[in-house]
Amino acid sequence: APKHLTVAYGGGGQVKVTGTIAVVGASGQATGTGAVTLQDGRIVVTMTSASAGGITVTQATANDALGFSIPLTGLPFGVTLSGVSVTSSGISLQGRSGGIVLGHAGG
Repeated sequence: APKHLTVAYGGGGQVKVTGTIAVVGASGQATGTGAVTLQDGRIVVTMTSASAGGITVTQATANDALGFSIPLTGLPFGVTLSGVSVTSSGISLQGRSGGIVLGHAGG
């Protein structure tokens, strides 16, 4: 996550994101919940709801301030990601690999 955001488990398979949000020229602390998905080789956090100072903000404003994506580069050759889930232990990635050849050890 970007340095200005704090990410934690939000319950129900979602993350809770806290950070600064600017609305109508004023800024303040905002907290929202979001879904985590895989899109084009990136982990993407899309906000589903957020509020600042007890006031609900629009989903577009929440995504601008609290949504983010993380590129997944440098995966080993042949590894492809197939899913992502959020648990109280963290974000879990599912994937698969093919074409791995295991050699015979010894003579």
